[in-house]
Amino acid sequence: MKYLTYLLASLFLAGCVGGDLHSDNQAVQPVAPLSPLQQWQALSFSDYDYDVQRSCFCTQEYVRPMRVSVRAGKVVDAVYLDDDGKVHEEVQGSLRTIDQWFAYITKGKEKPFHRLEVSYHPEQGYPTSIDADVRSRIADDEQQLVLKNLTPR
Repeated sequence: MKYLTYLLASLFLAGCVGGDLHSDNQAVQPVAPLSPLQQWQALSFSDYDYDVQRSCFCTQEYVRPMRVSVRAGKVVDAVYLDDDGKVHEEVQGSLRTIDQWFAYITKGKEKPFHRLEVSYHPEQGYPTSIDADVRSRIADDEQQLVLKNLTPR
């Protein structure tokens, strides 16, 4: 009986410290979760559309909700969602691809911005919310962006 108790205790402890084993008796290494950027890059989208709405101390043309079209990795068009009107060229020049939004976020972390808060899509990895205040002592340089409805084309 004593032998059986030792045997069971040994097996239990071996299971606790040994980790998961493959059939070839090698320990399974845990897989690190992908970062949002890695999730996004794994999708390899170069043609897609997404909706964006900006809140900032800007003119109305900048804060209206827009549908952005990206083709071959470049912003090629944008329309206002409220009336399907074409976004003015100057405003369209301020829009970014998802890769460019990631670069903006990286810049904000490295610089660093006074405040930068970002949320990401749980499966596609792209930023869904960016709240940025570039400089603490500059009034009206804050902007909040909501990105959603990303659709591959």
